[in-house]
Amino acid sequence: MYRKLLTLGTWLLGIGLIGLGIHALLDPSAASQGYGVLLGDDNPGYIIAAGMRDLALGLATIGVQLRQRKALPFLLAPMLVIPLADVGLVLKYGEATMLGVAPHAVGVVGICVLLVLSLREKHR
Repeated sequence: MYRKLLTLGTWLLGIGLIGLGIHALLDPSAASQGYGVLLGDDNPGYIIAAGMRDLALGLATIGVQLRQRKALPFLLAPMLVIPLADVGLVLKYGEATMLGVAPHAVGVVGICVLLVLSLREKHR
């Protein structure tokens, strides 16, 4: 049961991160609204950088899931820092509302759940 939940959650995380990365590349302005910190001077650099970070982490998540599942905790633990930092960035520089912070807070909870599941997993 835990194994299936971990597999599904890891795939959803990886695909979701890849989607966020592609969205940031194709429409940085809309992506910045979803991130919770609006583009100020039409310089999309930070949102594109965040999107490339998400794209790379999504690909890494799927790669680890497929090739080296035992390493998932070592990927997920440091990955937890990212949505925590995003919460802080949104609170300081963006829409410090529930709507601005919620996607990042959900990311923290989701990655925590996956981390716990990956630590509990028994490997054959």
